[in-house]
Amino acid sequence: MNRYTSLQEASAVRPDVALDPLWGLGEVLVDGRSTPVPITWDDMDRDIAWARTALLEHGIGRGDSLVLVAGANEGGWAHAFLRAAAELGAASGMAWSVGFDARRVSTLCRRLRPALAIGLTAATVATLADLDGGIAGSLGGVGLVLARADARDALAAAGIRAGVFDLVGPVPVIDGPACEGAAYDESSWTVEVDPDSHLVVTPAPHRGFRLARFDSGRLGRVVDGTPARVVLAEVDRPAPT
Repeated sequence: MNRYTSLQEASAVRPDVALDPLWGLGEVLVDGRSTPVPITWDDMDRDIAWARTALLEHGIGRGDSLVLVAGANEGGWAHAFLRAAAELGAASGMAWSVGFDARRVSTLCRRLRPALAIGLTAATVATLADLDGGIAGSLGGVGLVLARADARDALAAAGIRAGVFDLVGPVPVIDGPACEGAAYDESSWTVEVDPDSHLVVTPAPHRGFRLARFDSGRLGRVVDGTPARVVLAEVDRPAPT
C-alpha cells in the first residue's frame, strides 16, 4: 500500500478526497534543454522494487550502509534507492552532486565506511581531490564506488576501483558487482541505439513519462542478455595510463 492506493480507498468513501496519482516530477537535462519526467506512485513502487533487487545483487543487507550522491532534479531515483536500502535494513546518507557538497561525501564515506557509494559525479571527485587525503583518503574505506561515467578516469588515477551508476535520460543504470555493464529496469524501459549511436529510451505503457524514443543525449551501446546492460561511451574505452 502507498499513499495513492490509500487515497483510492478513501475516495470510494469520501468523494471530496483528492486523488492525485503523481508522486512527483523529475527533470532530464539534455544539451541545456529541460524535459519534465512525471513519476506516479505506481512508478515509484516499481522503482523501489527494482532498486531493492539491484542492492541485493551487491549483497546489501541489515547492518550495511550506503552513500548516495544525487542532483536536486534526481529525487526520483534517489528516493527509490533510499527506500530500498531502508527496507533491507541498511543505513543511508545522501549528498548533493555538486562540488561544494563533496566535503559531506567525504565525511559520510569516512565515518560510515559504506558498502556502496552511488552516483559520484566528476564535480564531486574533482573537489575530493582538493581535500586532505585526496580522493583515496575519502573513498579508500568504501566497499565499491559506483560513479557517473565522467568521474571514472579521475577515480582510476587515484587508485579507486569504480563501477558505473548513471542516468540515460530518465533511466537509472547500475553496474553489478563484476562491473561488466550497467543494468536497467527492463520492465519499465526499453533502451535502444539510434544510427548516430545515441541511446534512446522508450517507457513502458504504465509509466507516467510518455515520450517514446526519447534521445537521452548519451552515446553508448546495449549488450543483449539477461539482464540487458548499457555500456556508456565514456566507459567503452581504455582508461588513461
